[in-house]
Amino acid sequence: MIAELHRSVEGVSFDELPMPHLTVDDLAMSSIRSSFEGIREVDEKTLLTLKLLIKEQGRNVPTKGGILLYGRDRPAHFPDCWAQCGRFIGVDKARIFDHIELEGPLPSLVDSIMLFLKKHAMRGADFSDLVCGCVLFFR
Repeated sequence: MIAELHRSVEGVSFDELPMPHLTVDDLAMSSIRSSFEGIREVDEKTLLTLKLLIKEQGRNVPTKGGILLYGRDRPAHFPDCWAQCGRFIGVDKARIFDHIELEGPLPSLVDSIMLFLKKHAMRGADFSDLVCGCVLFFR
């Protein structure tokens, strides 16, 4: 809590913090390029602008946000970051009808979450304006 307050005063968020023991090669560039396909070219300058990389001691290193979003081995660095979707019977959430736990690059999880929602939509539903439909768990 104290560290978060210090970051807040300095205007730095958790996801912008460097991971100096890692390199650019620890980011899944193919996933990043796929996310930005048709939008913009992705190079190190773009990664710095997006704050997926940060300059630390004269070299570009991934940020915590960069690893959370596109880390090649994200579970090694953030083992408790995953998404879970569930469908319950009734209104008290006491009985689970179906559930799924998802891991992988966080941007791609949105598609998997949307598939789960569409699979269980009992009536017609329009999810086109849905901004985010995932729950991330950190233990």
